[in-house]
Amino acid sequence: DGTKISSDFKDGNACGEAVINLASGDIYEGELKDGMIHGTGKYYYKSSGGEKGHLKGDVYHGKWENGEAHGPGRQLKANGDELFGTWVHGDMVGQGTLKYAHGGIYTGQFINVNDHMFPHGTGQMTLPDGSQYTGDWHKGKPTWLTWVKSFFPKTDTELKRVLQVEFGEEMVADVVTKLAANRVVLFQDLRA
Repeated sequence: DGTKISSDFKDGNACGEAVINLASGDIYEGELKDGMIHGTGKYYYKSSGGEKGHLKGDVYHGKWENGEAHGPGRQLKANGDELFGTWVHGDMVGQGTLKYAHGGIYTGQFINVNDHMFPHGTGQMTLPDGSQYTGDWHKGKPTWLTWVKSFFPKTDTELKRVLQVEFGEEMVADVVTKLAANRVVLFQDLRA
């Protein structure tokens, strides 16, 4: 089928340290046991497949068992994101950490949707500016209440900064004047 294996052989099976060049273009470097990927290794996804959440250009480095990612591992995505966690039979499960290429970091629970991992459940996002948002997530998005509690400015200076970013300088004075009297009443319960 075009697959090439460079390794030691025992009883007709590849074993020990190996390099496997698959016909698809994918490459595996690491341990084999009884002819199967097993132990610690690195898998380079060169094909456009997308098997188990891996896309062209992704690299998985971690533990393997019987040909599947199984145990602690790290997935470097083609876009520069890095996912750290525990894999069971090829899927990441439970708690993990996703370091985004833009500098943000999410630590918490994940869900696999159509072979893509998303923050889902309880977690914390730290943005490149140091802002932290803790709460519940649903398929990669913070729930509305998490979003409101996390993003609502707590001081007039923060409110002005958010308004400048969202609406531009010309709107700030008018909006601050109209909201200043009602801000505590409108948002007090949301910050509880």
